[in-house]
Amino acid sequence: MCSLQQPARTDQGHTGSHRMDESFFWVKEGKDLPAVPPSPAVSYYGLPPVKHSHYRWKTALCFLSEALGGAPQVIAAALHFSGNPEVRELVRAGRYLALVSSFTSPALLISELHTPGRWFNMLRIFRPTSSMSIGNVSLTAFGIFSFLTAAGQLLVDLGHTSGRTAGAIFSLPAAAAGGMICLYPGTELEKTCTPLWAGSSPLLSPLFAATGLSAGAAAMSIAAQRLVVSDRGRDLLNRFSLLALCVQLTAALLVEKKWYGDKVIDSFMGSRHASMFRLGVIGPGILFPLVVRLAGVLSGRPLPAGEAAASAATIAGGLMLYNVALEAGNFSAENSSDYLEHARSEPLPEPGRPSGPRPFDKIDAIGLSLLAAAGVALLFWKRRPRQ
Repeated sequence: MCSLQQPARTDQGHTGSHRMDESFFWVKEGKDLPAVPPSPAVSYYGLPPVKHSHYRWKTALCFLSEALGGAPQVIAAALHFSGNPEVRELVRAGRYLALVSSFTSPALLISELHTPGRWFNMLRIFRPTSSMSIGNVSLTAFGIFSFLTAAGQLLVDLGHTSGRTAGAIFSLPAAAAGGMICLYPGTELEKTCTPLWAGSSPLLSPLFAATGLSAGAAAMSIAAQRLVVSDRGRDLLNRFSLLALCVQLTAALLVEKKWYGDKVIDSFMGSRHASMFRLGVIGPGILFPLVVRLAGVLSGRPLPAGEAAASAATIAGGLMLYNVALEAGNFSAENSSDYLEHARSEPLPEPGRPSGPRPFDKIDAIGLSLLAAAGVALLFWKRRPRQ
């Protein structure tokens, strides 16, 4: 038998056998070094308590591609069943945009998984309790039904009336899957242990869904500039974009309030991610297109130049939002104090502030619901024609 000896202790209080630079563990596995050097006082041997994700810019592009296909599929299905012949070109554009997205989104996601076999392995078993499994199945179903819906639309374009029935039948499951792929990225991030993402629950999912709808409507608005679309069709699309931007702005402000107000995400406060979120996402990405859309609705006349600029700003702002959320989340995972503060059963009260949940936190969901209801009323409000 060998004898066990107590290793000598270092000045930092760690045993000599474990006295190693924390970067050794990261370099050994070929991983990037933490952006925030963990503090030995609040972590285990100076290592981050949570392993950050590998989500980078490809994942942000994947989320945007899903939005640019899923939302147009939802809008196209709603316009198709409205029975208005003036919106046929918009229905056609939405279905073809969804078809393109059904190819680009899985390609970007599989590329980011690093191991293509993971995609097919996840399809073998469906777990209703796993947001990643739900998202993977939803994206696969979206591709299948979008292809069938686009095939029906192609038959209609070639003069075969049978394509209308096929397009109507397959558009319903395609729209359901399209709405799901706009929603699931936020839900998937909320279910992780990353402090910034988990601390955003349950508001990150509505933010991502509203961002997807606004970006998808912006893509259809750009396509409408090159199509023969009636003023009524442009007005409906403009109202839908305005509704999505209003919900997106409200959700973004509520999420930012959680990141700032709870004092849990220390790494976000004062970082470049906070500046990009406020000056890039909320400013030019949401407020500018919202003002332009509102001006178009109130004036009752189309503004082609303004709508084009607003659509481009909406898409760019959506991509920036996805990228900032992913980068800031990975940054918070490398900050030991963020995780330990988030892991507390109840955050420590600030000086001069009573403990317990804030009353405004309870009405966030109610506020979003009321805003969505007001937006729906605006969507169906018909302006009186000018004399």
